[in-house]
Amino acid sequence: MKAREEALSAEHRSTLRSAYKVGICLMLLGRYQEAEALQRQTLEARTRVLGPDHRSTVNSACELGICLRFLDRYKEAEALQRQTLEAMTRVLGPDHRTTLISASELGLCLRFLDRHKEAEALQRQTLEARTRVLGPDDPLTLLSAEQLALCLLQLDRSEEAMPLIRRVVQRTGFDSAARFGRRGLAAWGLDRASILSPAFAVTWRTLRPGRCWPNLITQVPGAARPLLDEEVGSRSGRGEAAKRAGRRRMPG
Repeated sequence: MKAREEALSAEHRSTLRSAYKVGICLMLLGRYQEAEALQRQTLEARTRVLGPDHRSTVNSACELGICLRFLDRYKEAEALQRQTLEAMTRVLGPDHRTTLISASELGLCLRFLDRHKEAEALQRQTLEARTRVLGPDDPLTLLSAEQLALCLLQLDRSEEAMPLIRRVVQRTGFDSAARFGRRGLAAWGLDRASILSPAFAVTWRTLRPGRCWPNLITQVPGAARPLLDEEVGSRSGRGEAAKRAGRRRMPG
């Protein structure tokens, strides 16, 4: 990035593309504050150079919104993602892959703000569009199904959520099952839960929804650990390909 800045200019398109990609790398490394600063700077420069509705500009806005969400600044993230979604819908169309990423991000922000009914409506719309555009088994479609199921669970509508949970778990494996707690394990077909009691039951009661499986396995008391280690070793690999494929990044 420094080389391009010196050879070209700080606001040359290639320099800004490099800055955008560095910002993504910082976010993937968990350095969210640095990523936010760089993505904000890139967004301001792209707005000046390319205009607010250019595809690269709205991509920068979406990535900045994701940084804000990771920093737990949900209200700021929601406002930015709403603005970004409107721009992407104008520029790319409502069913474009990148537009649907922005819609999903806005739905996440709404859920974290406890606005579950709004989140449900948006995640349902996103799921329907991704199913149409990408197919039912695309990792991003399954991610939307998972997010909609989580909304429904938080609205105490578990009967509606269960078909979605089964669909996600059957296609992605134990990693997603763990995120859904007991309902996910039942959908995944783990019938060894009774063997692991009471340690297994106590552990699940102490975890909030959304925790990852590694957090669970480190908290299981001694006697249950070998059984859980065996289950994870034999089954969790089924979800790895989908999880890797689901780590989407938008073009610069």
